[in-house]
Amino acid sequence: MKQLKRALNPILKNIKVDWSEFPTLDKYSDIISPNNIPPVFDGERLTLYNFISGSELHGKRNISISASTGEQIHKWEVILDLDQDTIEGSLIHRSAARNFVRCLESRDPNQNRDKIVQLGETWGLVTKYTSYVAVE
Repeated sequence: MKQLKRALNPILKNIKVDWSEFPTLDKYSDIISPNNIPPVFDGERLTLYNFISGSELHGKRNISISASTGEQIHKWEVILDLDQDTIEGSLIHRSAARNFVRCLESRDPNQNRDKIVQLGETWGLVTKYTSYVAVE
């Protein structure tokens, strides 16, 4: 039933995200935006992450998003005010790292083992290759 409902609803496909106004941390540059972002159906959401570098970044920056529904192309500009919209702390960063680990595991976990271990150790994640032991 869920598949039928999805088939009858509008779909956003061919989704592209342009982060060009943000310098991406080099160690994450190849996993930031998936090359193939899945389609988004009516009532669903899409969450994308990016680690940006440069604590000297200030002011407003744009993220451009484009997608198509049938023949029509839609474009959105998301404006981030880096002086007000940035978040200090690790919760969202850890969620982003978890998402990157899933992305790397779906590609080729053995080939991406070093990156998975690095993300696990840096962000305190349990992965296929990392674990934590409690010591009293």
